[in-house]
Amino acid sequence: MAVAGSRSSGRCDMGIKLEVGPSPVDERWPGVSVVVPPLPSQVEWLRPSGETLLALERASRALGRIDGAYRAARAPEASIYATLALEALASVAVHGEAASWSKLRYALAAAPVAGSLQTSHDRTARHLQKAIGLTGSTGRGGDPAWVHTFEAALTWWPSAMRKGRMPERFASDLISDLCSWVNDGKQPALVKASIAMMVAAATDPDCPDTAIVARELFAVVLEGAGGIDRWCAPAISAWFAHDRGSWSLVATALAGEGEPDPVAVDTGLRAVFDAVTRSANSGAFGVEWASKDAVRLIESAPVKLTRKQQVLVEVLVGTPALSPLYVPALLGVTERGARRIIKTVLDSGLAVERLNPRGDPYLMAPHGMRAWLTAVAAYQVPGMPDTEV
Repeated sequence: MAVAGSRSSGRCDMGIKLEVGPSPVDERWPGVSVVVPPLPSQVEWLRPSGETLLALERASRALGRIDGAYRAARAPEASIYATLALEALASVAVHGEAASWSKLRYALAAAPVAGSLQTSHDRTARHLQKAIGLTGSTGRGGDPAWVHTFEAALTWWPSAMRKGRMPERFASDLISDLCSWVNDGKQPALVKASIAMMVAAATDPDCPDTAIVARELFAVVLEGAGGIDRWCAPAISAWFAHDRGSWSLVATALAGEGEPDPVAVDTGLRAVFDAVTRSANSGAFGVEWASKDAVRLIESAPVKLTRKQQVLVEVLVGTPALSPLYVPALLGVTERGARRIIKTVLDSGLAVERLNPRGDPYLMAPHGMRAWLTAVAAYQVPGMPDTEV
């Protein structure tokens, strides 16, 4: 087994190309060739162009717009879930696969079982469930809170850091580096979140699962570095699904051998900032719509709802489907309490129960929400070129 490149006894050297030849024992192992990307603290924005600085300014304003929409929302849970659902659906489309709202709904309805993550819709459904917090945490007791958060983001998927492409200690080095770098005050939060995403994506630029990890890490670092709350982060995959070439600029910016290319870094950052601007601008309208829709539905109830019953309605307005199995964890109630809440919501006509093709029951709002992927291109942004829907 030949390995090209060397590693120090400390942190993994950035820009080193590692090559492992095919296994003489296992014919299914084709070998691997990968460049170890720099850690976030090793990436500097050395040549900020005027275009990228303007893009950063626009993106910062757009984040303020969507953050304000969340603060004004009367039913914020509906808005949060609607944005997460849009991000999950768009994650399927970023790499050219046809995204299906129905397939995502059926995947969300499926009970979590081993070996069930065979399709992109299954995997993005689990992304949505894990982002919501329904399926537990991977954090270890005794570690700092940031270790839990970063580790959860980096270990959800069979990504490059789980498939043996990266040196074993790269993931731990990355988590440690993120914890010390995220609040050092040397770069704006949006820049840090973008760099963290580019680093994670560079571990396997063509892998859809790695891309999901990277974009999740963007939201986590954006909050951790002092930006907006991760729940208020826009569904940036919506823009990358519309302009897939821009995701390639992000994923490959730090994937080259040697020191990071300053031009590639600047171009990758601009692609992220533009995606944030486009998705936050259109996402703010989605936040307002989901909240108003949930409020109208709740106010139409024939009985006065408790707060937990209202939360369930808000969730159902925002997400394509919810398995009854997850309601106890979602609302913090017993299984018996969950059944009572579900019965009241169903009897009040605020939700319907259906079966997916596998026979799994799921709950959904009466009219069923449907994400509008092309909305990201439908709303024009001052100072940016017009787009075609």
